[in-house]
Amino acid sequence: MKDFARKGFRPSGGERPRFGGENRDRGDRRGYRGGRGNSDERPRQMFSAVCSQCGKQCELPFRPNGEKPVYCLDCFK
Repeated sequence: MKDFARKGFRPSGGERPRFGGENRDRGDRRGYRGGRGNSDERPRQMFSAVCSQCGKQCELPFRPNGEKPVYCLDCFK
């Protein structure tokens, strides 16, 4: 405990020092990286469709509902 105090650390529950002149509290967001991350998820299901422009078969990561046009990778570019 003495080593921590000598280095400027405080026990948990105390007020945290502010960095960079920020006046806001970081709250519970410390260590939050955001995003869902795909490393633990199973492979994404792909759906077959026909390109609205050239008529080629293509695969999509979502199920098209027919309300909007669908494009293959070449036509989408």
